[in-house]
Amino acid sequence: MNKEQKEMKKLQKTQRIEQKRVDKATRLEARRSAKEQKKQNKALQKQQKKTKKLYDSAIARRRKQREQYKNSTQYKLYQLAKKQLNKSIDWYKLDNDALLYPMIATSEGRSNFRLSVQLKERVQPFVLQEAVNDIFNRFPTMTGCVKWGFFWPYIDKPLYPIVVTQRSQLPCRPMNIDNKHSQVRVMYYNNAISVEFFHSATDGSGGVIFFNTLLTRYFERLGYNVQRTENCLEYRDKPKFDELADNIPKIADKSAIGKAPKTVKARKIVGQKLQDNDFIPYRGICDASQLKSVAKSMGATVNQLLCAAALIALNKYSEVVCPKDKRPIVLMVPVNLRKIFSMHTLRNFTNYLTFTYHNQQTLQEVVEDIKSQEQQQLNKENFVSIVSQNYFSAHHPLLKAVPLGIKKLAIQAVCSQRGGGVINSSTFSNLGVVTAPEMFKEHIYRYEFQLGQESLPSLSFSCSTFNNVCTIVVTNGNKDSLCPQFFYRTLSEEGIDLAIETELIEEQK
Repeated sequence: MNKEQKEMKKLQKTQRIEQKRVDKATRLEARRSAKEQKKQNKALQKQQKKTKKLYDSAIARRRKQREQYKNSTQYKLYQLAKKQLNKSIDWYKLDNDALLYPMIATSEGRSNFRLSVQLKERVQPFVLQEAVNDIFNRFPTMTGCVKWGFFWPYIDKPLYPIVVTQRSQLPCRPMNIDNKHSQVRVMYYNNAISVEFFHSATDGSGGVIFFNTLLTRYFERLGYNVQRTENCLEYRDKPKFDELADNIPKIADKSAIGKAPKTVKARKIVGQKLQDNDFIPYRGICDASQLKSVAKSMGATVNQLLCAAALIALNKYSEVVCPKDKRPIVLMVPVNLRKIFSMHTLRNFTNYLTFTYHNQQTLQEVVEDIKSQEQQQLNKENFVSIVSQNYFSAHHPLLKAVPLGIKKLAIQAVCSQRGGGVINSSTFSNLGVVTAPEMFKEHIYRYEFQLGQESLPSLSFSCSTFNNVCTIVVTNGNKDSLCPQFFYRTLSEEGIDLAIETELIEEQK
């Protein structure tokens, strides 16, 4: 065997050895890959089993929740409320006062108010839902939703019914103003029934008529005989023309333009605000005859006395939170124009007085000043001038042709300079003595009237009286309770016995 053959044989042997090594490495790699793949498959199967278990558990939990919901009071109330959707409702123009509210509504400025009653027995929610269904079609401009047209918003049939819900949050939460939800919210809690209105639906006087009609139908379904009053409508009647009428154009007068009193920027009285623009209502409950007696001894009406106490409280509070602000403290007081112009409607028909604080030291001095300011403002000429200025400004021919989106921006800009909280430091709204069927006195302790939180003022005052029980509510958006304390203490110092109620709120950290 020559040298070349030996080298060839050696090379072949080396190649065989190398091939064996490569084959062995390949087998080991394949075995390792197979083991790893088996491990991955096992982990995947385990994960799939876990995922399937979680999915099955979620499905089971969802089914259980669905079954629980179907057996819940809220679901049954919703099914009962669907009867409303079978009822027809026409579309309506928003009244002139109401046009503003949908355009400026935000999560901060609620533009709503609440009416409540405390009953002498627990509320039966299914009976209340049937009562809501009965009166739904009687008040189409209130139960309808706000839809957005090309030029102006209008009222139409809502997509969802008004479902009675159990009250679980603080009052006057923001409302969904869209083409799905009604402008009215109905709630109950133990012995209380509450209705919240978005302000485009109606004002306080119209709200009382809706509320009384609802309560009457509720009591009738419980088997009571109720004799209706003018403040309580027959639910089977069709809406009357004068109930749906917008009275603002009837009293507006072009010759009165420019005669409205000039407005000035008022003192902004805001302390450290609560989270998420929440607020706490403070209710002062007193004997109405005692309150009236104290007011009479001062030569004033109850409304004048309460406005004077509010101005004194606001002044004391402003000395704590904004002592350097020298702008005037202005209290805005809504006025029901139905009585002044002898007109009837269920729609918004109010205007306002403004009472300015002039640094008086005693309550009697403030009362006398308010009486003087009221005498100057409480007349038809003053209200016609204010109404005419607003009406003809909103109905300018050039403005009518402007699309709604641009109108909305313009109105928001104007309101930021001249709206609520700019020309007034606070609001006091007195519903007065609530007129209701006589049998209500046997079943209702008291009525409550409360304003929603405005965008700028952190404080507002409201009052209502029923069956000789007067409830005065201070809506406070500040963390401290100084202003309500100043207000109720001022009344207490005049000999008025007050019971104070409030609701607690737990802030998130």
